[in-house]
Amino acid sequence: MDLKDLQNIDLETLHVKERVKIQVLIKELKERKFYYPLLDFKPQLHQEEVLNAVWLRKDWLPTYKYIMFIWWNGSGKTISSCYIDILLALGKEGCEKYSLPYIGESKQTLVVTKTSDSVKTNLEPYFLWTDSLGDDIKIPPSEIKKVKRDGSTQTLKEITLKNGNKIMFRTYDAWQARLEGSNPDFIHLDELPERSDIFVELLRWTRGQNTQMLLSFTPTKFNPAVHDYFYWQASDNVKSKTFIREVDSLENKFADHTWLEGLSEEEQKIRRYWMFIPPTWLVYNEFNRNNNLVDYISPRDLGAWTKYYGALDFGVNHPMAFLVIAVDADWHIYVFDMIYQKNMTLWELSSTVKSIISEHWISLEYIVADTADARARLELKENHWMDTVPADKWSKGENNLSNRRAWIFKINELFKNAMLMISDRCMDLIKELEVHAYKWNGSEEVIKTNDDALDALRYFIFSYKPQRESVKLKRRLKKINKKEINRY
Repeated sequence: MDLKDLQNIDLETLHVKERVKIQVLIKELKERKFYYPLLDFKPQLHQEEVLNAVWLRKDWLPTYKYIMFIWWNGSGKTISSCYIDILLALGKEGCEKYSLPYIGESKQTLVVTKTSDSVKTNLEPYFLWTDSLGDDIKIPPSEIKKVKRDGSTQTLKEITLKNGNKIMFRTYDAWQARLEGSNPDFIHLDELPERSDIFVELLRWTRGQNTQMLLSFTPTKFNPAVHDYFYWQASDNVKSKTFIREVDSLENKFADHTWLEGLSEEEQKIRRYWMFIPPTWLVYNEFNRNNNLVDYISPRDLGAWTKYYGALDFGVNHPMAFLVIAVDADWHIYVFDMIYQKNMTLWELSSTVKSIISEHWISLEYIVADTADARARLELKENHWMDTVPADKWSKGENNLSNRRAWIFKINELFKNAMLMISDRCMDLIKELEVHAYKWNGSEEVIKTNDDALDALRYFIFSYKPQRESVKLKRRLKKINKKEINRY
């Protein structure tokens, strides 16, 4: 029976002698937890990997200059990293006193995180003991000499142990303080800084001296300098000094894995591992599920003046992508159904399109298709009674930089102004929007993957020309409405 179980006992229902025994036991357990909190720390299953590695392999940490924990939320990366910080600060005598693994000693440990709130909520509970008596890791209070806090916000700034070692806390959002007055020999980055210059500055401290760096972050965060230094442009020297542990989200038994359902193997790899996409590098970064994703819209609910179109991107090794698009009287564009299938024949395509049309009771004004496959367009017309019009790719060609900027800007503006909406029947298009990105070389070139449905959407957006009759009709309707308003 542990402390929590004892505290839950209703003492009023017990005999006086039993009550006194339990009260004494609770006091003893509280004192033990106060003086030996590390010994009472009980890691969850998904935290044991790193903790066991530290415990059983005492030579594991000193052999590397850079340690990277790329784990998903809830995987225990922060608590495991703080455990290492504490062991290094306790040093040899402190670890021997509490029967803990000695993995080295750090005179000055620098812990850097996002904001002051992150220090309060994410880090402080793992370092300082409180009356909450949680099962988190803590520094034994008897080993602490001084705790320094910010005068105005009371944010934890520094913990000085009786052995003279210090654990300092800094934040990325207040980087003007920088590292004045410190000379860290162990740097722990809790999540990555958004700015590359901050990482580069911290990296300088690890060069030419024995300073180590521990990076603990989730794969949804991105810093190009980090990626280049440890992956794309990593030298053999850096690789040999770097320990990287990438924890797949599926390894975390406590995480919600439902978001993986319906994703292709390639998309799962992008989402589960290091191959993530930074939001600022997304091509269509104005797309937002809250603003642009809607429930399925029946054509009957879009009004009598709505017109319907198709957009087609041919694919053999890539998926065949066909979008069913509606444009209402106010020129709002709705993508409300789609086809997305690999190894699809033209006969299968035409049959599926016809079934979609009959299901929705609509007729298409026209189908805009990729001009690159003129033979397929001709076969659709002659053998499958499915006529198409060529996509407008301008005289300079779709690969021209100014043209590419123009279509990206236009589509982003449509998303931003909620003029382009996508129904939940088109999740393949949604997934492409959320991973289609620029190349990681600083250029404006896009990565030519995950863009089949996007190509079809682009063909329609730049080929669609509102009919003059619709413009005139809108003007007439506005005049009629004004007359009706003036009448009253």
